[in-house]
Amino acid sequence: AAAPPPPSPSSLPELARSPSPRRRNAPVSKPKHLKERRSLSPGKKRRPPPSPVVDPERSPEPAFEPLVIEEAAPPSKVQLHYLDATDDARSLSLAVAVPNTWHEKPAARLLNVFRKAYAKRAGSRLPEQLELRLLDGGMATGTVRDALLAGGGGLQVC
Repeated sequence: AAAPPPPSPSSLPELARSPSPRRRNAPVSKPKHLKERRSLSPGKKRRPPPSPVVDPERSPEPAFEPLVIEEAAPPSKVQLHYLDATDDARSLSLAVAVPNTWHEKPAARLLNVFRKAYAKRAGSRLPEQLELRLLDGGMATGTVRDALLAGGGGLQVC
């Protein structure tokens, strides 16, 4: 019994044939977008590739956010109170608007403003040895900002 003859190429299905008539060891060319560029002529320099564009909305988030402690804003008005122990008619409470430019000035500025306003209203001068104190009895020293923050909007002239 003889073996059947090999099938002819025309009888093989279409997929079994080789897809291109390329030689087996022929070099394969790369697509255009993957090919290396040839060097430029002498004297011309190649520009560096453009830096990547960073989208601020998609930029990586920092590992942590630093804690920012905001200082409390001092009140813009303060009540200054003077109580005369001998004569209630000489006592005075005065609301003073404090401009932002005063915040770094000495706290004694508030006492000077009160002295001038008291002289206009009461018609007499305050004693010179008076000091500016917090309502809880502590001294209002330092800057106007410090005195306003410590006093919480109210200070005594004692």
